[in-house]
Amino acid sequence: MDFVVIIKPDADATYKNTVDILDEMTINQVKRYAMVKITDVELGLIRQLNKVQDKITMTG
Repeated sequence: MDFVVIIKPDADATYKNTVDILDEMTINQVKRYAMVKITDVELGLIRQLNKVQDKITMTG
């Protein structure tokens, strides 16, 4: 079975972030990877997770 990495940078991703993750693909000898657009649903899930993490940090 092949291992595939899907990279979905959001609007906060910088050029450096992109180059760094592509370097990691090379360092770790990942043969198959794709960079695709992140969906609105995925962005919503990230926002929800960030809110939960913020609450944990404030009460922690």
